[in-house]
Amino acid sequence: MDRINNPSSKFKDTEVILRSIYDDVYPDANADGEPSSWFKSYLHDTYNDGIQIHLCYWTYEKIVINPIGEWILKSEFDRSHYDGETLQLDVNIIGRIPYYNVVEINEDGDDYFGCPHIYCIFQGDMGPFTEICYEYHDYETGKRILFEKGRRALISEYDFKKLSKQLRKSLNK
Repeated sequence: MDRINNPSSKFKDTEVILRSIYDDVYPDANADGEPSSWFKSYLHDTYNDGIQIHLCYWTYEKIVINPIGEWILKSEFDRSHYDGETLQLDVNIIGRIPYYNVVEINEDGDDYFGCPHIYCIFQGDMGPFTEICYEYHDYETGKRILFEKGRRALISEYDFKKLSKQLRKSLNK
């Protein structure tokens, strides 16, 4: 049950260093204003094509969802004209790295960071990630809802109403 509620518990270590295979500045930062060629992050889970990494582990993105699972980022929703019932959720930001972008893993780390180093192919501004998705974790029930771009979230209208009621109740505490 713990692995359902906390999928990162399946990993020996959750903290990792993601490094480009072309990185030549580690452990320093890129001085030229370019996107970093390495960064620290946290393993979240696996998916059918690779691994999922928490981006901005300490912050959340806000999304708005309707009863049939259609969703949109809150920043985009504010510019839209939707009058139906919605629910706003704070979701984890998850980056997906396909296995074909992982070149090598050094499980022992090095003198700077003792956590595993994952060497990846970085591609432009997305770095090693081919897609970004979002996940809501209901800590009270242990349920997780995944939000992938271009797809409805897998949530029933019953679960939507139940979650809406639960969130209203927690706001009134």
